[in-house]
Amino acid sequence: MLFKRVYSHLIVNNNIYFLIVPEFGGVSEQARDLICKMICPVKERYTAEQVLYHNWLKSDLSSSKHKLKLNFEHLKMFTQHQKLKKVALTFIASQLSENEITELGKLFRQLDANSDGVLTMDEIQNGLNNI
Repeated sequence: MLFKRVYSHLIVNNNIYFLIVPEFGGVSEQARDLICKMICPVKERYTAEQVLYHNWLKSDLSSSKHKLKLNFEHLKMFTQHQKLKKVALTFIASQLSENEITELGKLFRQLDANSDGVLTMDEIQNGLNNI
């Protein structure tokens, strides 16, 4: 078994680091298996179709004796954090000139080696090494 609880994960340099999320302590073995297959490295990760055909999604979930407990305070804090992040980014962007925004866009596209719209740590490090 990979883990006994469901964890939140963070991927840094293709290494997965897990953080305990106690709200998911009662998650079934099949659900944990599906989660593992959805958060593993990209080359091994399930496709959307594979997820839909996983045994856990096909099983009768109404008979489950464990109900998921959610901490709504954590959910509210997450939402507030996202709103604060958006406001901060908007403020930072409002301080830049049109030319600076254009140059940042060009720099981003140069760093984004696979053109997926997301900068990985490897892409950032490669960009810094090329300076």
